[in-house]
Amino acid sequence: MLYSNGFRESKTSEIILPGKQYLHIIELLKCIYPNILKPIDNLNAMYLLPLSDEYSIVILKKNIERYFISTINSISYKYGDNLTRLFDLLSLSQLYRLNKLEENICEQLTNHFDIEQWNKIDLSIDLRCHLLELYAKKQQMKLKEKQNKLNQLEDLCLKQKFEIQRLKSQLEVNQQQ
Repeated sequence: MLYSNGFRESKTSEIILPGKQYLHIIELLKCIYPNILKPIDNLNAMYLLPLSDEYSIVILKKNIERYFISTINSISYKYGDNLTRLFDLLSLSQLYRLNKLEENICEQLTNHFDIEQWNKIDLSIDLRCHLLELYAKKQQMKLKEKQNKLNQLEDLCLKQKFEIQRLKSQLEVNQQQ
């Protein structure tokens, strides 16, 4: 594209990319060149994301988003530093408009952390509202599940009471004979 449509780069034999590191550009090319298709990993994802956004390389950006989603789905949430990692990735997802990643992170935050832990991080009002809405929906679903379970147990208890009454009646009849 740079070599067509009137771009000044079309008249030069070398393209200068100010502020870009040579090795990062090589890595970017390795990740999109069909014969190589180097995988996204922890080392290259962080610097490839801004490049893929700047140069509108949608397929690479999607691959990076998928990579981040796979990493947060495999995180153990027993340690506090994972909360920081999630919020760092959340900032990236918002900055680069990675909507699936953002939604996935919000799911993880509402599944594994509580409101007190969210308060340790400076969140925008919109994000805090979104997290609270998700959290409230999940709590409502849990409540409905527990209500259904309680109703099932009440039904079972009632059936058992009737069975006890039936057996008592039968026992009385048998004793009278």
